Amino acid sequence: MSSKQMNNEEKLEAIYQMTIENNGVLRVVRRQQYISTAIRLIYLTIILGSLGATYYFLQPVISLISENSGKIEESINEFDKLRNQLPEAGMINQFMDNLKNIKAGGTDQNMPDDGVISPATQ
Repeated sequence: MSSKQMNNEEKLEAIYQMTIENNGVLRVVRRQQYISTAIRLIYLTIILGSLGATYYFLQPVISLISENSGKIEESINEFDKLRNQLPEAGMINQFMDNLKNIKAGGTDQNMPDDGVISPATQ
């Protein structure tokens, strides 16, 4: 029936049925929201718990490294002293300096700007 032909009681009954249906839909949406919030909290708890557990298990390693950082630095300095005492130290230092210069400059005279090597420059 069209709404013009419906009397007030029929209109009221139609509104009541739509209200009941709307209420059911809203309850489902609210329930899904509660479930989503609970799952999100569980997810965040798992993430924070795993971070805490990771710190708990790695804390001895971290404290050992921080306590021994001075010893590690001393060992590196001793190694540098031993390396500088070698007769080949001058050659090694020169080679390392050449490598640093190549990385810094990065120019290649044999490679033109267009990317093609001509036979005359090879």
